[in-house]
Amino acid sequence: NKIFELGPDNAIRWEFDAPRSVLDVQVIGPNRLLLAEQFDRRVTERDFKGNILRQIPATLPLACQRLPNGDTFIVTRQLLWTVDQGGKEVFSWAPKPASITTALHLRNGQIAVVTLGRCVLLDPHGRELKSFTLGGVVYTLGGNIEVLANGRILVPLYNLNMIVEFD
Repeated sequence: NKIFELGPDNAIRWEFDAPRSVLDVQVIGPNRLLLAEQFDRRVTERDFKGNILRQIPATLPLACQRLPNGDTFIVTRQLLWTVDQGGKEVFSWAPKPASITTALHLRNGQIAVVTLGRCVLLDPHGRELKSFTLGGVVYTLGGNIEVLANGRILVPLYNLNMIVEFD
């Protein structure tokens, strides 16, 4: 139950006691982390000692990302949303039925989201651009996807015990 950073020599650079059920952690700058704290129903910005610098209430967050413009992207089972630095919602998207497993905000403003065994690419306004069936299940807690530089997507398919690369 610790959050820490290992250096190239595997020495611990910093650490603190983790809040319960942290599903995602992102280093967002010098002495700054962004955490999705599922059971505490919030996304927090913390320093490397664990002190809370900012928090955003969120119903059971699965993932979070600090975007290049300073906004915060939050993924929950029911909703994708972005809040600006002042805490104002600037984007939201909810699938029907609510079944988000994970999502990733891309540098070009598009969003890759996994719902009910499908991967969907959304434009910056939440309109569907493309989608495909995954053929497996992405685990909801701590499951994540990665979009590669060549546009391919790495997806961990939990029930098949493998990571699959899709074009």
